[in-house]
Amino acid sequence: MTKKMPFAKRPPSQHQMPIFYWRGGNELKEKEYLEAEYSKLFLDRAKAEDDLKSAEEELARARSTLMEREGYSNALASFMDSDTQGATEEIQLKKELEELQNKTEEADLELQKYTSQAQPAVTASLQKEKAYYLLEKQRYQRSYLNALSTGDQCRNQAALIVTSNRYRRAVDLEFQYDKALRRETIYAKELFKLRMKLTQ
Repeated sequence: MTKKMPFAKRPPSQHQMPIFYWRGGNELKEKEYLEAEYSKLFLDRAKAEDDLKSAEEELARARSTLMEREGYSNALASFMDSDTQGATEEIQLKKELEELQNKTEEADLELQKYTSQAQPAVTASLQKEKAYYLLEKQRYQRSYLNALSTGDQCRNQAALIVTSNRYRRAVDLEFQYDKALRRETIYAKELFKLRMKLTQ
């Protein structure tokens, strides 16, 4: 016959006393604070990684748009170069037109001056010179007008590019991707620093 215990034996407690250690005077070096900061940064980094992943997925879906944007950028760069060259060409053509206008007027004055008193050979020579200047003037006028027309077309094309929804969307996507990438890098550095502190 077994002897019964007057009271049931209580199971051993699962609670463990926290490890005691001396606290210092700097809260930033306390283990609880570092662990809390580590957990917070870990969650922040996870969120940053999710944001980065979303940005990468969206960027992958928009590859064609970004490639088109690069084409727009190249077109704009070419336009800026050509627009500068076009402006220089317009100024030069305008200057040459003014010079030809002056020469034509001078030749006309000379012709009027000597018409009544000059020999026929001199008059014919002056008429020929005047005709030459008039032809040159017409040629430069055509070149000048063509340069103005080309510049206007380039400016209109550039305006259509930079105001398009696809261009603005591509610029915004690139900005969001860069921002998410920078944030993920910052969190990774902070986590590394905290790991080093926790292991000390």
